[in-house]
Amino acid sequence: MRKTLAMFAVLLLLPLATTAHAGWEIGAGLGDEIFGQTPATAQLSYSFGGRFEQVVSVGGIGERQAGPREISRATAFLSYVVRIPIKRFYFGLGLLASSEKNAVISSTIPYTQTIGWRVNDRWMLELRHISNLSREGRNIGENLLTLNYGFD
Repeated sequence: MRKTLAMFAVLLLLPLATTAHAGWEIGAGLGDEIFGQTPATAQLSYSFGGRFEQVVSVGGIGERQAGPREISRATAFLSYVVRIPIKRFYFGLGLLASSEKNAVISSTIPYTQTIGWRVNDRWMLELRHISNLSREGRNIGENLLTLNYGFD
């Protein structure tokens, strides 16, 4: 846990490159089907940086409920991701702080990996995977597909 927190602090304190782009993004989408349930997700992000874009997001993932049995509660998150662009595509790596530990996200500080495609200057399609990398407990992980809109 201490190593994860230290890594999160280092990522947050990375020296910033000259700001080539800064702006807001809003996104919405769906998680993958797990236990017969597909939750909705939404996020608000601020991106900044030069060659490697840094993104801070706050968002949520809906609950999964099977009849009277709760599978996973609605989860709020705060994430920090560094995006590595390759033409219209990008890859991202980062950490996420989650409000809940549950059957799908079994850590309050899991890692997140993204792959995205910039459709144009405003629209992005992104696939995000959240996982504890088998560091603690069960590791089902969460996959989120979102459509994001960028604005200044």
